[in-house]
Amino acid sequence: EEVIHRAIDEVARIHEYVIESRGYKASGAGAIDTEIEGALEKIKDELANDFNSAGALGQFFSILRHVKSHKDSLSDSSLKKVHEITEFMKNAIGFVSAHPEEVLESLRKYSKDTSSLGVDSAWIDGLIEERKTAKASKNWARADEIRKELTAKKVELKDNPDGSTTWTIQS
Repeated sequence: EEVIHRAIDEVARIHEYVIESRGYKASGAGAIDTEIEGALEKIKDELANDFNSAGALGQFFSILRHVKSHKDSLSDSSLKKVHEITEFMKNAIGFVSAHPEEVLESLRKYSKDTSSLGVDSAWIDGLIEERKTAKASKNWARADEIRKELTAKKVELKDNPDGSTTWTIQS
């Protein structure tokens, strides 16, 4: 079960990156980043080795991390190569969907399937609203009680930087 959840998280991570990378803007002309330049060849080398898709995916995650950390300083040629790598992963081995938004929506629905918990999502959302009110009035004890109650039902809360709270079902 843990492996399945990790795989689901990786699918989400790939498709979140695909959507995010569409908005990357080149910082101008310049040399291609050497890490990005060699990434596609490394991925192809992994696939040439008995179709080592796990190795290819590892290379893709490596370049994904690199690109995200350098997204504000990518040259035009580096950005073109980034999109070429993503397109290769989509077309050649199917690790990237042509419709990443749909993939993420399906994963969101899966992560909010409460049928095995004996509660419904409206109850969870109601408690999250109550917790938000408790936090606004600095009633930290009640906010903590709500979090504990949800955790006991295997509901994991994530407080986001924008002040919102999202939730998923724990594995």
